[in-house]
Amino acid sequence: MKFQSPLHPHFVEVRTFTFVLIGVVFITALAACFNTEESAGPSPEREGPWEMVVKYETARLQGDEATRSQLLTSEEVESVALDSQQGPKNNKKVPDDYRLTMFKVNDEVYYYHIEYKLPHLPDPVGQYFKALNTSEGWKLEDLSRSDFEYETQDLDPQVIKGVHDAP
Repeated sequence: MKFQSPLHPHFVEVRTFTFVLIGVVFITALAACFNTEESAGPSPEREGPWEMVVKYETARLQGDEATRSQLLTSEEVESVALDSQQGPKNNKKVPDDYRLTMFKVNDEVYYYHIEYKLPHLPDPVGQYFKALNTSEGWKLEDLSRSDFEYETQDLDPQVIKGVHDAP
């Protein structure tokens, strides 16, 4: 058996390659730990037709019955007796510090609870919705608090947007 000196060229090449490989693996692992970019796909907390709820609430604050009529199921439009020709009466909007909570039944049915404070009211405003994927696309049903609580009692809530989150 022939002894190889640590100064032998082959030994130095293998050792250098090993150190370079360990360095690359370490830098890659370190970069992965500090990577804070979100993936390009939809995040699970933002799935479903949640934007409709904010749009509906804005229309409600503005007295925009035409937009509300477009967002509600046809049965709901009839029961609320909205004027589909009545556009916005003002430029009010849902405050940026609203809170929106989602309850998912399946890919076709979601429940939402939106809360926000208005400057002239002492308590937060809360509205409850059921979103349905219909043949006409996503539509909302306005629910009472008791109906909402009953229908979501076995579902896990997921906060879509907290009070301190950016809109």
